[in-house]
Amino acid sequence: MSSSASGLKQRPSGSSSGRRSRSPATRSSPSNCLYPRLDANNELYRGADQEESDEQLCTDDSSFSNEEYRKRMGRLLKEKYPFEKSNTRNVLRLLGEKWIDKEPMEPYTLLIAGSKAKEFADDIIAVFTEVRQRGEVDTIACNEKKERYQLDIEINTSLSKRSNTVILNDIDRLRGDAPLSLHTLCDPDHSSHPTALVILTVTRQDMEPYPLCEQRLSNLFLEEWQTGFMDEDKISPILSRITSYIICLEG
Repeated sequence: MSSSASGLKQRPSGSSSGRRSRSPATRSSPSNCLYPRLDANNELYRGADQEESDEQLCTDDSSFSNEEYRKRMGRLLKEKYPFEKSNTRNVLRLLGEKWIDKEPMEPYTLLIAGSKAKEFADDIIAVFTEVRQRGEVDTIACNEKKERYQLDIEINTSLSKRSNTVILNDIDRLRGDAPLSLHTLCDPDHSSHPTALVILTVTRQDMEPYPLCEQRLSNLFLEEWQTGFMDEDKISPILSRITSYIICLEG
């Protein structure tokens, strides 16, 4: 199995649901919290002095958090995705730097494509969850019956939680004007969730390696989303907002 990913691009100028459960500034830690530490198994220590609540942990200490993020993400890729190449690692590293080291300046969106896209999304979000200690992340299942208003409600409900993160699976299956929810959510200047982390997946067997996958995804969305109302002029701005970070998995 091989993989590839695209780094950060220039910012643009201008039904059933399956939900489960400003300039950069370095985060500061509260003075009365306990600094987390690792046990013998390299897991977060949960001793008698750290059992009452996660709030007591200094998990916002950026130095510790990013070090722990890199360690856990590296372990995940080595043990479960050993064939991932530098592009995938670079994208995950950049996300860690921008969303763990610094106060987010805009919503960060990661698009994952491939036959194991959902599994990969769950795995990397588990790392974010373990490191940040901000609670569980909701997953929203997208499909042909999902109306835009339903999707907006589910997104807003999910991102109102402490994790400030959401996974939207199978976004290529959205129909009608539902894809416009992604335009609103991922807009760097006008999103109602300006510090969110948004993970999008496309589960396809026929994805090509980078850089061919970028064009393949653009063609796929145009093919799947285009209608009399949703023409290319409406779809293109959505694509520019959801393709800042791309990871393409093959196999």
